[in-house]
Amino acid sequence: MSGTEQQVDEFFLALQRNVNAFDVAAIAQAFAPVFVVATPDESHAQPNDETLTRAIEHWLQLLRQAAIRDVKALQIDPT
Repeated sequence: MSGTEQQVDEFFLALQRNVNAFDVAAIAQAFAPVFVVATPDESHAQPNDETLTRAIEHWLQLLRQAAIRDVKALQIDPT
């Protein structure tokens, strides 16, 4: 595994740990200061701000409501 592939693996494993810890700040730090949001209907630049933090909090709340306590990457394939 190359150094870049290792970094990709480590990034997603850290993200997995932060989601399982319900650590909003650490999850938000995984995003760039401005990143692209793409849906089937649109794409746009999104700042890493309070809107993102609220969206992460909402997503984590949905996980809790669904009794999901362990989010796991089943496979990481950096290409």
